[in-house]
Amino acid sequence: MPYSGNIREIPVEYRVTNSYANYVEYLIQICVEAFYERSRWLIRLLYHTGLRVSETAHAKVADFYQRRGKRWLHVVGKGGTEEEVPVSAALMTDLARYRGFHGLAPTPSGNEIA
Repeated sequence: MPYSGNIREIPVEYRVTNSYANYVEYLIQICVEAFYERSRWLIRLLYHTGLRVSETAHAKVADFYQRRGKRWLHVVGKGGTEEEVPVSAALMTDLARYRGFHGLAPTPSGNEIA
């Protein structure tokens, strides 16, 4: 899980030894893991949906919704056109993985805005 700035989240071995080298190495590892998970999610989102980069950049987790047992993503496309893009189960699994990495629920709730 990414470091949020709370000293209690740092493993004890880094806090007790006061080793700055170990601490910096730990933070670098977390940053690398976070970068990997974010990149993985974005590439899979682009691949599975066929969205433009600008459409992906403006999409929010609140734009995912379920209708008649299927998941959809509401996007605003080129020229302000609104589209509904079907979301596969594989992409929802990837979203759950990304959200789990950040300590969030696997599926977005309706009131999330980020």
